[in-house]
Amino acid sequence: MQMRYLLPAAMLLLSVQPCSRQAQPVGDAPPEPVSNAALEPVVQRAISLLQSGAAERLEILYLPKEVLTRSTVDPPYLERACYYRIQIEELGRAVLGAELAATLASADIRLRPGTSDLRWGLIFHDASNARVLTIYLDKFGRRGLINGQTMVSNGQLDALLERRCSCLWVRGTTP
Repeated sequence: MQMRYLLPAAMLLLSVQPCSRQAQPVGDAPPEPVSNAALEPVVQRAISLLQSGAAERLEILYLPKEVLTRSTVDPPYLERACYYRIQIEELGRAVLGAELAATLASADIRLRPGTSDLRWGLIFHDASNARVLTIYLDKFGRRGLINGQTMVSNGQLDALLERRCSCLWVRGTTP
């Protein structure tokens, strides 16, 4: 292959990567259960909620990281001013539900005091449309809130959201 085609081919592969399909269980095999042994109780409850199917609907909110605000973005502000709102009506049938449970288990979430400029919101609803779990993340994906408690994590949840959702908008632009 000539060198002049190598860079465009590499750029094409990099631009397609965020939207590639993830591995799914074969046939009707259920996803592997996640071990909750050393996790914070609020994280254990969140994982159990996702694995049990009690969370039936998910709203994903996103305010682009490039958007400047006059004050720190908190949950009510994010819910009012988000640029993108994705709704998954049958979370139990979506691959993302199992991925979220597995990612929460490996996200090394620890409850810590602090504030965050939130950019991602995950709002889980049950069958009666009541909120059963909320997770908010800052633009780095390392700080946020889980059911109103401040937390820090390793950024894996943010990475999952970027990988699964960023293909819905063009990076580097805002509406």
